[in-house]
Amino acid sequence: MSGRTTRDPSGTRWLLPAFPRDYVVDLIELVDLEARLGVPREAMNEAVELIESWKLPDGQWPLLATRRVVDAYRPELVNRRRPSVITTRRVKRLGLGF
Repeated sequence: MSGRTTRDPSGTRWLLPAFPRDYVVDLIELVDLEARLGVPREAMNEAVELIESWKLPDGQWPLLATRRVVDAYRPELVNRRRPSVITTRRVKRLGLGF
């Protein structure tokens, strides 16, 4: 058990080498996997519509997810209103007509 310290104010440093207790489903990754496995498009409609709903007015997608572990690396800032190069590339790579 770990407590809060000066170097670890949130008391979560002990989680870094272990599996997370909170699992986050990466919907873009799941749709990509389904597409590569040849799952019929109809089975993915709800997920594809949800990803489409995240699209910003400029045609790009934001980085929505956050990690609960404070020390986790974030390649881009999390911001619902700002385009993310990484997320936009991932969605466009799906090739599902976005």
